[in-house]
Amino acid sequence: MSTLRRLATGTATVAGVLLAMLALTTTPAHAADAVEVDLDGISGNITAGSRSFDGFSARYENKSDGAISNIHAVFTIHLDGLAPDGVRIQRALGAPLPSESAGGGTVRITDPLTFDLGRRDRRQSNYALQFADGAPSGKASITLELYSGSTRLGGASASTTVRGAAAATPTTSTPPNTNPGIVPTFEAGPSYSLAPLPKAVDLTSTDVPPSLYILGGLLVTLGGVILFLIFRRQRGVALVEYPARYEEVPPPSLGYPSVTGPMRPTAVLPTVRRPEPPRRPRP
Repeated sequence: MSTLRRLATGTATVAGVLLAMLALTTTPAHAADAVEVDLDGISGNITAGSRSFDGFSARYENKSDGAISNIHAVFTIHLDGLAPDGVRIQRALGAPLPSESAGGGTVRITDPLTFDLGRRDRRQSNYALQFADGAPSGKASITLELYSGSTRLGGASASTTVRGAAAATPTTSTPPNTNPGIVPTFEAGPSYSLAPLPKAVDLTSTDVPPSLYILGGLLVTLGGVILFLIFRRQRGVALVEYPARYEEVPPPSLGYPSVTGPMRPTAVLPTVRRPEPPRRPRP
């Protein structure tokens, strides 16, 4: 029993030492990041195929004692079944950033715009995220890392739930099936013959139906009767002439008093005869 107890104690001690060494080797990796990166504003749920972009921001803080130049950001998006063109990231009011497929539903997007960070300097960049219409549904992880050349300076990760048209399918390779199984056989069925269809010319007729001629004759007769009644009515109407009205204007008075009332007859004057010429005596 003592041997088993010693063996168990030794095993536990070795396991503890290994865990401590693992913690010591992983903790300085985060503490040694020259730039602290923070992702903020990524929505917890994103609908694939939406016309609007989901905006988020990336904050950087230089934790080193010196300035760092020529820094560029690299995004890594992973979603099972994600195509290379299934996700887009662009700067605010900018064009989509170039992307490439890393295989296995992973897309890498690089921001070509570089920047510098001074000692204890801080900076913020605004981006917009969009999943295309063909993106599957599932949990997507988004990782942002900063590089200066080939040196990694720091990074941060976030996740979101994508609501796509199809469920996410893990990218697994399936060996081809070489077993043909049951090969169905079919017998030839009965043959059918189709009569030639009538031509379009045979289906249409250029003959005018008699009803159109009858309708046209009735319309012409009705028009003639209407014209006859109109001209007959105008001919029977008598032309009435109205005499012109003249206004009587009194003559000017010329300073004399005007005489009003009925005219009275004056005295009858004697008839004046014209005197006859003297007669000449006869010789």
